Amino acid sequence: MNVSKEKRIKGFRGQYKTAKYHQGYYVYLEKDKKGIEKPAVWPIYAWQSRKVEEEKLKAKNCPVIDFFQAGCLIELLCDYEHGDIVVQPGKYILKSVWSSGYFVLDRVPGVLPLAKIENIRENFRRVWKYPE
Repeated sequence: MNVSKEKRIKGFRGQYKTAKYHQGYYVYLEKDKKGIEKPAVWPIYAWQSRKVEEEKLKAKNCPVIDFFQAGCLIELLCDYEHGDIVVQPGKYILKSVWSSGYFVLDRVPGVLPLAKIENIRENFRRVWKYPE
């Protein structure tokens, strides 16, 4: 939102502010200092183009796993354990993904880190067609 055109907020003339709403998140693999690939999250805000942002990730040589939105159906293909929380393989509704690398599933208590999913490219994916 261009605040200078809206003239709603003083002190932010000509600046774009980050909206609370976004289109979703790209989950991609990023190399750490040791060269190990770890999952990371790239938010796509309302005014941004998904295609342009995906091209930015590809330019950084970061493989994109998939695009996720709150409320989308995902499939977890491996057992997942985080402390006392044990998640069985299956289909779940993704409630939220955070930029810090955590996610929340429907019917699963707690906040789970993406980094704990083994072989995330094959074991964590979005289901694009809902079962009939």
